[in-house]
Amino acid sequence: RKTAPQDAFEVAKEYSKSVSQVIEDLLIISNNQDAEIIARVASLVAQNDPSTEAATDLILEDVEMLGISSVDNVIRDASGLSRSNKISPSDISQLIYKSIKNPEITKSNRGETAKFMITPSLPIPADPWSVFTGLPTGYGLGTMKKRFDEEGSPGRGVVRAKTGSLNRVVTLAGTITTKDNVMLSFSILVNRVEQSQNVREAIDNLLNALAQCNCAQTP
Repeated sequence: RKTAPQDAFEVAKEYSKSVSQVIEDLLIISNNQDAEIIARVASLVAQNDPSTEAATDLILEDVEMLGISSVDNVIRDASGLSRSNKISPSDISQLIYKSIKNPEITKSNRGETAKFMITPSLPIPADPWSVFTGLPTGYGLGTMKKRFDEEGSPGRGVVRAKTGSLNRVVTLAGTITTKDNVMLSFSILVNRVEQSQNVREAIDNLLNALAQCNCAQTP
């Protein structure tokens, strides 16, 4: 690879999106390939190793740092496409909850980053809060656009979640804000599915009920 001469002149310049914008985009449309790339780039920066094994080890280390044991968890890729991945719904829900409570993530300006869901072209400073602003809302954008589509659905606009679908597998994980303004984390993983649409409807019905919870009054 040659080095440009000192007297060379610039022909063109192109800037990529920020990492936070890439993360928001991949979450909205559930882009598994970009998720894998982001994890490998993070591994390259953190430990100079962009391999799948190094990236998945880094993910488990970060999970441990949040106080969640990774002993029983198995992660074979960062894209989520491997059928060898094994993690419990409880751990995923705890991961979401503890991430939201993490000051390193929540210190950014939420009011500014939230605008991204309305104006995708808005330039956003890179910050880890994009992990949550990128989660599409029910009946909003991307993979959640057709969820909670019935008029008056309690979950419409208050469920922010990442979908996950493989053959005979239906999942949904994210946050939900109840009618008394309490934010909850949730994770629902269903295996050996025969009728995917029926399972999705059952999940949405469960979240519709949860959206109507007076959780602030729960002991």
